[in-house]
Amino acid sequence: MLCNAPMKPVIAVVGAGPGIGEAVARRFAAEGFVVALLARTQDKLHAMANGIDADFGKGTAYYYITNLRIEGDVISSFGKIREDLGEVQVLVYNAGARRVRGRSVLDNLRSNYTDRRVRHTKVTNDLVYS
Repeated sequence: MLCNAPMKPVIAVVGAGPGIGEAVARRFAAEGFVVALLARTQDKLHAMANGIDADFGKGTAYYYITNLRIEGDVISSFGKIREDLGEVQVLVYNAGARRVRGRSVLDNLRSNYTDRRVRHTKVTNDLVYS
């Protein structure tokens, strides 16, 4: 079922949160994009989507609960986005890094960089080939 009837361009914000992710989503919504928000936390996604819809019109923002560590979640979410909104024209990968207590800052930085780079590559691949 296509929810994007006027076929506006689509942006997917992966790792959407109340900081950079939401700001990027709002900026693109202001430029006429329909926004797909992807993250793990339904309550935060729901609040972000409702806020964007309130400011830019109903049907501007949609959310997809997605755990980026589970490839099946990513593939499924991009399939739903394609079905609901059409093809994604812009992909923003904004998944955050977490600090693990008991590890040095350098170890956390190294681990987060490697983990994010691998996930970013997988998300991009899943979008292209889903």
